[in-house]
Amino acid sequence: MKESFPEDKRVFLRSGSRVNLKYRIIKSADGILLKNSPEHFTITKDLSAGGLCFIATGFLPVGTILEVKIELLDSAQPLVCLAKVLYAQRRENDYYISVHFLDILSKDRIRLEKYVKEE
Repeated sequence: MKESFPEDKRVFLRSGSRVNLKYRIIKSADGILLKNSPEHFTITKDLSAGGLCFIATGFLPVGTILEVKIELLDSAQPLVCLAKVLYAQRRENDYYISVHFLDILSKDRIRLEKYVKEE
């Protein structure tokens, strides 16, 4: 399901597609590098070529840097990049965490754009 909100300042089309996601903290919001942080498994709430929103069981502060591995259904190869937490919304038993991509390769951004358009 594609969503477009005229009041948003989003550059990329967004899809409500649920895909598997793995993430781990690379750098805390206060700038501390974390070398061996555990990897967490979850699903996305929505997805675009510029970022995504996912469901987390714990709070992640704004500014936290993550390594994300997005398991798109178009390939067995996950898309891997760094992302920065922009927003964390508390829900009843978990959080919606919104991130934007920091160092995504052009070919991966194109892959995401195509994936979202086809959903």
